[in-house]
Amino acid sequence: ADFLLLGAIGFVAIWTSHPSVFILAGIGMMLVMDYLIKKAYAPLARILGLGFLWIFALGADYFVSLRYLTANGFLQSYWRHAFMPLQLPKLANWLNETYLSLLKTTLGFDPRFLIITCSILALIGIVRLVFRNRNIAMIILLPFGLALIASALQKYPLTDRFMLFLVPLFILLMTEGLGQIYLSARKLNRPIAVMLVGCITLLTLWMPMNSGFQKFITPPMDNDIKPVLRYVAQNRNPNDIVYVYHTARPAFAYYAASYGLDTGKVITGTDFNGMLTLQEFYSAAEQLKGNSKVWFIFSFVDCVGCEGHGEEYFIQYLDQIGRQENSFHAQGADAYLYDLNP
Repeated sequence: ADFLLLGAIGFVAIWTSHPSVFILAGIGMMLVMDYLIKKAYAPLARILGLGFLWIFALGADYFVSLRYLTANGFLQSYWRHAFMPLQLPKLANWLNETYLSLLKTTLGFDPRFLIITCSILALIGIVRLVFRNRNIAMIILLPFGLALIASALQKYPLTDRFMLFLVPLFILLMTEGLGQIYLSARKLNRPIAVMLVGCITLLTLWMPMNSGFQKFITPPMDNDIKPVLRYVAQNRNPNDIVYVYHTARPAFAYYAASYGLDTGKVITGTDFNGMLTLQEFYSAAEQLKGNSKVWFIFSFVDCVGCEGHGEEYFIQYLDQIGRQENSFHAQGADAYLYDLNP
């Protein structure tokens, strides 16, 4: 019954969460090794059967969706910095940045003393867990190694939200380290042990919790297109053309009606892979030549093939074919009015 339950959960997990593959692979590898050591061949055969079921589910998932993601040139280029480099000079720096990114994902931000504290707790936790329960240690640690291998194969970017599945595992390691500190300190004095663990816990949790509370009260606006749309709506003439860069299209489509920008001549860029995005912008700008009032709206700008910052590259190009008459800038979003009939 346990094998059937594990198989069913794993089958569903593969279809609902891509990183679950690393967790399931860690569980499977641990069980196979444990049964081999114990020479328990009957349950070993069953776990191998589950493994084939999971592989079948992964293969079907790959055929349905993953093959399109892995073959997407734009995504490969966009996340190239998050793949593990195979060149040794770059590897150490990448590992350091990736580890700091994991800590920042776990804590919400990265003050140095908190990084040191959490790293020490996790290291103590790894050592204690390896000696206390080898099987649990494998289940927790193997997903980290498997994710690194997938990243080295250019199949899984390790950064930001792609590492969220590792956060609970990292917290478990920190908790294990905290438990070992308590057990060691309790041998000397139990009240001191409680106070020590309490201080470390408060130190570790207070700043992330306070930061989270502040963000809940005042949400950060990394990319706020609303002021830009408001400005364009207030200054746009009926015959003005609005061009929306493709990465700003979802936000524009959501808010446009609220600002009356769902009427008139509005052109939205098209999603393409790689260099085609740049070519699409050139083509759109070429077709817009001859118009004296064109608003260009940018947000979440990305550009494969652009030299330097994508938006600056586009503005330099527009300056060559037209004259900038107005502009407005907000947090993560901008609007420019050009005369393309100088």
